[in-house]
Amino acid sequence: MSTTYTDVLPPTKSSPHRAIRYTPACGGVGTLEVQDKRSSTRYAVCVQPFGGVRLTKADGETYVVTPAACECAAFVLRGLRCRHIDSVESLYANGWLDDRETTGDRYEDADERDEFYDDNGPDRMGDDAHADALGRRIVCELGGC
Repeated sequence: MSTTYTDVLPPTKSSPHRAIRYTPACGGVGTLEVQDKRSSTRYAVCVQPFGGVRLTKADGETYVVTPAACECAAFVLRGLRCRHIDSVESLYANGWLDDRETTGDRYEDADERDEFYDDNGPDRMGDDAHADALGRRIVCELGGC
């Protein structure tokens, strides 16, 4: 049986009661359920080698999130602080994810990053296709499909 952690997120005007449930798998991977007044959404969590966390929904939609930025429409188009940012910030603040040091912190020279990624170059957010497939598999294995 897996351990599940819960935390309350800061309230917003549209959702005064928000919370997360995080179930770690191993090595910066796990599932995250974000609950608010109207909905509950499950994501596969995968820490990215060069910073950020990839959240993948069961339908394959993904967001790369840091405590300061997100790829979702609420953040990109309207500049709003979104539930993804609040959730990732909570994961780090509670120590539920590994240290914020990433592979990028260990490889300062671009040539070393190229070596790390073989011929694929220094893709700062990691291999998108591989991460998306891994995220969908994790969500499915944990009953999210």
